[in-house]
Amino acid sequence: MLTMDGQGILEAIRQEREACDQLAELRAEQRRMIDAGEAEALLEVLGRKQQTIDLIMRLESQLKPVRAEWEQKQATFGAAMRFSISDGFREVRDRLESLIAQENEDAEALASRKERVQGELDDLGRKRRLEAVYRQASATGPAAGNVPDFDQRSR
Repeated sequence: MLTMDGQGILEAIRQEREACDQLAELRAEQRRMIDAGEAEALLEVLGRKQQTIDLIMRLESQLKPVRAEWEQKQATFGAAMRFSISDGFREVRDRLESLIAQENEDAEALASRKERVQGELDDLGRKRRLEAVYRQASATGPAAGNVPDFDQRSR
């Protein structure tokens, strides 16, 4: 549990910064897995990301009361501690905003990849249907002896 003294708050902020850094590394690894099409490795990375996100959420939950009352509470800290805590809050917020923007980019890349694969599957399906039609025509066409007798019609 978070202590309300300056050092306890700074420690929670430090842990959250580290978790954000770890999340950024995992996001980069996730992007490599998406680009490489490595589904199993991607699932493993997503599992580690979820654990890191859970840690960030726990830390956010612990820091929420401090942030909510920061305007009133900051007067109880010395100038250097106030600055360190405020700067830490700002840094974590900026990191989280950046990570969210990058996650949105990754989601778009994944959606684009999905659309491309779906298009390729659709093309493959059309090619298979066309191939089946050609095979059927070959099996029932002139080479199979199924040639219409035009001479019989004209008589």
